[in-house]
Order: sequence, then structure tokens, then C-alpha cells
Amino acid sequence: MRKWPLIAIAFAALAFLFVVLAGNNPAPRAVVIIIDGFSSSYLNNTPKLLAIAGEWNANLSSRAVMPSITPASHASMLSGVNPEEHGVISYVKTSIKVPTIFDELRGKVGTCFIASKAYLDFLAEKADLSYEPTIQPGKGISSLDYDSISKASEWAGKCPLIVVNLPETDILGHDYGPGSMQVKKHLAYVDNLVNDFVQKHSGSTIIIVSDHGMCAKQNGGYHGTNESCSMTVPIFTNSKMPISLSSVKDVYSILNSLYQ
Repeated sequence: MRKWPLIAIAFAALAFLFVVLAGNNPAPRAVVIIIDGFSSSYLNNTPKLLAIAGEWNANLSSRAVMPSITPASHASMLSGVNPEEHGVISYVKTSIKVPTIFDELRGKVGTCFIASKAYLDFLAEKADLSYEPTIQPGKGISSLDYDSISKASEWAGKCPLIVVNLPETDILGHDYGPGSMQVKKHLAYVDNLVNDFVQKHSGSTIIIVSDHGMCAKQNGGYHGTNESCSMTVPIFTNSKMPISLSSVKDVYSILNSLYQ
């Protein structure tokens, strides 16, 4: 009868040892910052991001996927395959046909997804934790990027992998066009916003990328085509892994190498 308390103590000791060892060997922390609709040409208006790209592993003329739209590109970033394979080719609510990095890390590494666009719910539901920022009364869309990056900063200490979408650049590009004063003003804002995050979380692996570019039309902007203005995007990361950054699909390659 006296053996049971000893066994319980032994198991408790083993559990404590496991916690200690796990604490000494935490999962690598990574943050993917997706600046939605951020054309490579926009870097001319974001000097801080351009300086970061100059110091990191970067390709400022990387390629989006076709169709060059947000759902297809995000699915490719998180699965590593083209839209014809993962099956996400429109904005219609759908399911992805292949495993994502969230699926592969489930039960091993905690994952968090932050996006304000409802048509990305098919990815948000695969993460362990998700957050959907909403437009704050009286602030318009100007609160979306701030709330998104703030939530990423809040979760950075407890979530090993965070993917965050910053939507405002895309929204303003559609409404006013890529060369508008509204877009240029916002680019100055997002330049400081993302730079501040990078400085505060420099100990994490950080990937900064866009899902697609933005083309000009008479009143506003568009994307989704195979034109250079829609397909050419920047990718830069402080990861030292020898991975070519030729496509948005390489986001998956970096994450897969980090957590394998």
C-alpha cells in the first residue's frame, strides 16, 4: 500500500523534469508579417523597411502566385504549393486541399493567425488560436493594421508561430490607386509600425512579405492578373537558412525548415 504514494511522487518528479527541460528548449519563435497588397515599388516610400531588407536575406522582386489574390497567395505561403494543387483560386469560402504548416505543427508547436478578412477563415480555423480585428467606431480602417500588429506583439511571448495580415495597404490601393496620396501617407505609417515591431522582437525569426502587388486603373487599383504590377512582391527575412526567395511559396519553406 505504501508503494502508491512513492509512484505518484516519481511521476510528479518526472512531470516537473519535463516542464523544466521544455522550458530550457522552447520552440523557435517566428512571425510572418504579410503586408497585403504591398507592391515592390512601394519600398521607395518605406525607407525603414528598405533598410531592413538591405540587412536581411531578401528578394525584392519575388513572385506571387496566379491568381494573384489574397486567399490563393496566403494558401500558397502556408502550404508551399501552387493554387492548382491547393485548390484555392477565388474569394469564395472554400477549403484547402493540402496540409498547411498549421496542420503539420498541431500538437507540436502552437500557431496563431491574425487576419481581418473573413475569406481567410479557412486558414484561421486551422491555427490553434486566431484573431479577427474589426474596424473601430470613429477610426475607420486606420485601426486594422494597428490592432493586428498589436495583437501579434501581445502573442509573441506565448505563441511560437504567428502569421499576421496587415490589410490597409490593399484596401487603400483598391480605393485610391497605388500612386495616391492616401496610399503614400499610409505607407509612411506602416513603415514605422512594422519597423517598431521588428526592433522589439528581433530575437524571433521574422518574415516580411506581400501576398500580391497593386496595379493602377483610372479610379483606384486592382490585382489578380499576371501583370508585373500584380505579381512582383518583396520577401525579406532575418532567417539565415539557405532558401531562395523566388516565390511567396518560400515562406512555407522557411517555416518548415525552422520547425522540422
